[in-house]
Amino acid sequence: MAMVIAAMGLRPCSGAILVLIFASVVGQSWIGFFAVLAMASGTAIAVSALAVITVLARHQVAGLAQRFSSGGRLAQAHGFVLLGGGIMLAWVGGSLLYWSFSLPAHPLQL
Repeated sequence: MAMVIAAMGLRPCSGAILVLIFASVVGQSWIGFFAVLAMASGTAIAVSALAVITVLARHQVAGLAQRFSSGGRLAQAHGFVLLGGGIMLAWVGGSLLYWSFSLPAHPLQL
């Protein structure tokens, strides 16, 4: 796992390369270095936060799944929610299909 993470981290970011080239052309290589370091830190914080949120959400969903599998009224309500969501999704898809054919022209005249 560590090798996969290291391999992903070794891939250069095109934005970081552009910042480094621009900083080098302007003669401010150290500012470019710190800018790229700030970009990398921001990306690391965002990806780490997303990973933590995902793991916590997975545990919450696993707990809910155990409650729904027990049966009873909660399982029946779950079925109605799923049915309602499916009907709503089909309605939105059908309306998008209908309006894509019924408009006379593209709004951007394409």
